[in-house]
Amino acid sequence: MRLSKETTCIFTKRGVSYFSRRVPTDLRNHCNRDRIVISLKMTSRIPPKNGQNPSP
Repeated sequence: MRLSKETTCIFTKRGVSYFSRRVPTDLRNHCNRDRIVISLKMTSRIPPKNGQNPSP
C-alpha cells in the first residue's frame, strides 16, 4: 500500500523506530488504551528529524 501523505505515525526513540496510532473511540472498550505503539525493531544510522542522536 502506498501512502500519499507523509507518515507521521512513525517516530524514533533512543535510535529505535516505533509505529503509533490512536485507537478509535468505539474500540477503546475492547483495547483499554487510547494509543497503540509497536516497536519496528529497527535502528537507523541516519539522524532522526527531531534531532535525537542515533544509537551507535
